[in-house]
Amino acid sequence: MAQRTIKLYSDYKSPYAYLAKDLAYALEHETGVPIDWLPYTLDIPAYLGNAKVDAQGNVSEETLRTIAMNRTWMRKVTVAQALVKNPKTPPAISLHLLPRMNQRDIKHLSTDRNVPEALRLNAKKMMQKQADRQK
Repeated sequence: MAQRTIKLYSDYKSPYAYLAKDLAYALEHETGVPIDWLPYTLDIPAYLGNAKVDAQGNVSEETLRTIAMNRTWMRKVTVAQALVKNPKTPPAISLHLLPRMNQRDIKHLSTDRNVPEALRLNAKKMMQKQADRQK
């Protein structure tokens, strides 16, 4: 009878696979069944998309739109803040995300010359409305 083995596919670049290796060795030790390690590499860019960056390190508008349309990424407030503060983000996206910003971010955007004029004006209007409510 042929000896049984456990086939274990592992991505050596993955920190999760690295953490799981000790468990795999423990399983091998406890059961006495040898592990046949089969390496592979995940193709993350094919799954999540690849950020297109130009020679100066700027992210393309297409990539910013892709990020804005991804619900998983947009759940994080920090991602929304980064998009709004990025001068390359299309104004329609920035304006849509503006209500999610906190008071400090809105104050900063109202004076930031690097963001589109429409965004800066809307941030000023939001500040004015909040000031009027406090009166």
